[in-house]
Amino acid sequence: MKFPFFGSSEKKESPKRGASSKKAAVSRAPKQKEEAPASEGHMLTIPAGAHRIIRAPFMSEKASRLTQQNQYVFLITSSATKSEVKKHVGTLFKVKVLSVNIVNLPRKKAGTMRRHFAGVRPQVRKAIVTLAPGQTIGATMVKPQS
Repeated sequence: MKFPFFGSSEKKESPKRGASSKKAAVSRAPKQKEEAPASEGHMLTIPAGAHRIIRAPFMSEKASRLTQQNQYVFLITSSATKSEVKKHVGTLFKVKVLSVNIVNLPRKKAGTMRRHFAGVRPQVRKAIVTLAPGQTIGATMVKPQS
């Protein structure tokens, strides 16, 4: 008695050593980086991986005071390094970055009611980027109000 869900009872022949198979014929050439198409004057080119490193600009009272000192605050991923942030901010906004400071803020309890809490706010990692004198990021950080 044959059961179709157990497969057929016939044995399949395995390929012999030295015989070429389709998998062996495929060359394993290293992957080449995809380049963005040439940018026009009005198009913003985003470097590969920038959207993975820099999540969003961060605006608070302190961050708005820092803009007067030519420092800007960005939310970044937890695995981002100072050199990566410096490179991507420089290429995204076409500015010269002098220094980057990174701040890790711990997760916090949210929705407390007596001794119980509803959940936690996620951990946040921010990068404070100092630009060269005379350079600004400007209107690209601010969302227009409607």
